[in-house]
Amino acid sequence: MKMNRRIFLKTSGAILVALAGGVVYRAVNQGVFASGQGIAYEPWKNWRDGTTSPERIVRAGILAANPHNSQPWHFRIGEQTVDLYADYSRPTESR
Repeated sequence: MKMNRRIFLKTSGAILVALAGGVVYRAVNQGVFASGQGIAYEPWKNWRDGTTSPERIVRAGILAANPHNSQPWHFRIGEQTVDLYADYSRPTESR
């Protein structure tokens, strides 16, 4: 059977549509288009809900931007203080 141009274009188009549909389905299934949802976004919703002032400072601090968004720090909340410690196990831009 000889394949003419019309059959080739129809078949190629059908394959392209099927592949594009699969890619879109996979992206939706993986949550690519669901921005602003999920547990990673909870700090943005509840950072003001802290019962104490030091706790609010820490909740706001975890949202602070830094190079490579690695947040290389740890907090220790005291009665009236917040201690900030560097976490050298997380990469930063200067290393």
